[in-house]
Formats: sequence, C-alpha cells, structure tokens
Amino acid sequence: MLNWIFALGRVDAKWASEWNIHSITGYIIYFGSTTIAWYSGKQSQVEGSTYASEFCALRKAIEALRGSRYTLRSFGIEVGTPNVVYCDNRSVCSNTEIANSFLKKRHVGIAYHLCREAVAAGVARIQHIKTTNNRSDILTKTLGSSAHHAHCERIFPKVNR
Repeated sequence: MLNWIFALGRVDAKWASEWNIHSITGYIIYFGSTTIAWYSGKQSQVEGSTYASEFCALRKAIEALRGSRYTLRSFGIEVGTPNVVYCDNRSVCSNTEIANSFLKKRHVGIAYHLCREAVAAGVARIQHIKTTNNRSDILTKTLGSSAHHAHCERIFPKVNR
C-alpha cells in the first residue's frame, strides 16, 4: 500500500498582451510523474509587470498544491516536502527566498508573502526552469506546432497497451 508520494508543480504567466490587458495564469500539478491537475485562466486584476503577474500565478499554484496535499493527508498518504515548483522567472524564484522586494499593490504583496511563507515553512521550494522546458507554457501562450506537441507528450505520455 502506498503511504508516501511526491508532488511537483510547474507554473507560468503571460503578461498582458495587445488585445487583452489581463494576464493569463497556468499551472500543472503532478503526483509522482502523473498529471493530476491543471489550470489556465485570466487573472482577476490587471498587473503592471511580468513580475507581478508571475507572483500571482505562483500564489494560485501553491494554493492548489496545498489543497492537494491536504486531500492526500486526509486519506492517510504523506506528501514529501518540500514540493518543488518550477517557474521561468528568475527574479520571482530568487525573491521567494530573499526578502528584498518593495511591492506597491496590496494583492501582489499578499501573493508575495504567501509564496515566501510556503518556502519558509518547507511546503514549497521554487526553482528556475528555462522557458523552453516549462510545460505550463502550453496553458498560457500560443506555441508553434512542434513545441505544442512536445509539451503535450510530456504532460500526457502515451501508454503502450
């Protein structure tokens, strides 16, 4: 019987484009190597920078990871900590560990502190990943067909029957 599992997350945000002023959030959550949840949607507030939109996306992903962890714990399955969350914005990754940001908007400040608290509590560890390797790009950006198919194959691998 399974009594321990490893959770992993990948997160991305696309800052406002010329036809839509709201940023797009996308994340994928894995248990082991299995995709169990994904999300793609508009952020409720208009963000002034990529940094702010990435932090709001990271907050959503960490909240979803926490909820999944609580669900598994209620079934008696322990989740290995800290859970790795991959993000393609270097400044967001570094600022979750080092407190050196001055944030003007309250909701971005809340997202920042929630993410920092999760790292400090050992719930999450934020790591940088190259944009080309970030599978959650498929949820936020328009990709070419080769990149789209490559990400799909990594997210939902084919099972030989």
